Amino acid sequence: QIADLESRVQGLQQELNDSQAQAAEAADAVAAEADAARVAVDRARAKVALARNDVEIAREVVAEYAVEAYIRPPASDALRILSISAADDAGYASSVLKIMADERRKVVDVLVEKQAEADRQQRAADEAVAAADARAAAAQEELAGLQRVRDEQNALAESLDDRLDKALAEAAALAEIDRQMAEAYAAP
Repeated sequence: QIADLESRVQGLQQELNDSQAQAAEAADAVAAEADAARVAVDRARAKVALARNDVEIAREVVAEYAVEAYIRPPASDALRILSISAADDAGYASSVLKIMADERRKVVDVLVEKQAEADRQQRAADEAVAAADARAAAAQEELAGLQRVRDEQNALAESLDDRLDKALAEAAALAEIDRQMAEAYAAP
């Protein structure tokens, strides 16, 4: 019976060791996931910063066009270009006006596009943060579960150790009683 108990205690000790190894692996996995999530968040934030920088550059270009338009209104440029007298020059003037209008429209389009990209990157960064938080919470919960199991196994192992100690003490006491009885029986 004592050998049986010792065998069970050894089995439980092995399970405890395995559980502790699993908990350590889970803790390492949690740390690795947290690191990966931090890297993803940092990348997303860097993309947001780049997109915002592009927006600022596009705004500066639009502001430069606005200042230029205030100083030299597009209508005066158009009138000066259209005042060209020769027919060939008029075709050229029309092309120049079209190019100027297209260029100014493209600058505004770039600003709008860059702002939209910055917004997309911000949403992606927010999603990365939320996903990282969710993964970290799930991993932390799993780690807490493994810790509870390990604590339960420790308590069971301590309980079995106590029972084994009591059984050994009882066996030792019975062995002493047997010895005393054998001496008493042997002595006439």
